[in-house]
Amino acid sequence: MWIVSPPFLVVEWRIFKEQIDTLPARLIQETKEALRKWLDVAAEIGVLHEVNHVIEIRIREACRALMNESVVMLSEAEAGLQPTKKA
Repeated sequence: MWIVSPPFLVVEWRIFKEQIDTLPARLIQETKEALRKWLDVAAEIGVLHEVNHVIEIRIREACRALMNESVVMLSEAEAGLQPTKKA
């Protein structure tokens, strides 16, 4: 007997993946909007490209780590949800 249906976990993970696929772009945009004044200062001193590059790298790394952790959690959940054998 299944405690929770593994297909249910897979569906939830697919929904999560769809959301995480668009997350980096959204976070980059929101971060740049929030840091607009500081990015203007960076542009004035000639380092805007480098600052933007670091923002994008860090956000993409964080999203990749989040995705990797979700795969681990899904694997662990599926391993714990194996059907029990009836005697």
